[in-house]
Amino acid sequence: MSKDLRFACFPLCYLRLPTHSRIERIATLAIGILLAMLALAAVGTSIASLIAHEHPSPSNASLIIAASATVIMFLFWVPKRYLAKALNSSTMNGEALCTLSCMQFSGALLIGSLIYRVWRGGWWVDSATAIVIAMLFGWEGLKMIRWASNDKFNGGCCCGQEERKADKQAIPEVMQQSSTAPQRCCGDSGCCKPSQESDNKV
Repeated sequence: MSKDLRFACFPLCYLRLPTHSRIERIATLAIGILLAMLALAAVGTSIASLIAHEHPSPSNASLIIAASATVIMFLFWVPKRYLAKALNSSTMNGEALCTLSCMQFSGALLIGSLIYRVWRGGWWVDSATAIVIAMLFGWEGLKMIRWASNDKFNGGCCCGQEERKADKQAIPEVMQQSSTAPQRCCGDSGCCKPSQESDNKV
């Protein structure tokens, strides 16, 4: 089945999924769309700031707010990342990515404001950094949307693993035995690796 036809049959695949996987699929798709929208909004506002030559605020209040937001987002991100690995949940992995994006945007604002305090010519640093961060998280959002629309979706955070397995169907079964080991979530990368126990047995 072609990818376009498979995407058109997404509602039928959704109905055949267990309730847990259906919820994971909806949440993963929603978070992926939100990440993509966040990336578009960040790129748009950053480009507008660069065109208008908007300077970051050097006030102490803005620095305190940016630093506090970075620390708070980090405290949220750590347990979400752990839960994504422990539960092998695509939804929680997306939540961790959203929190990481907020943390990095706040960090970029903080660093840009500090640079502007020291070097008045560095007014563009935070906007340029925000564009790079937005592009990275926009790509992550697109990968989550593709994983949620895949008919091999199983609710795990291992996006793309099933597609790679399909590409290896021509390999003899003897050579594929090593890939049948239990899979675990790799966290930020959104992919799977064989568990360490299987590596030790080999």
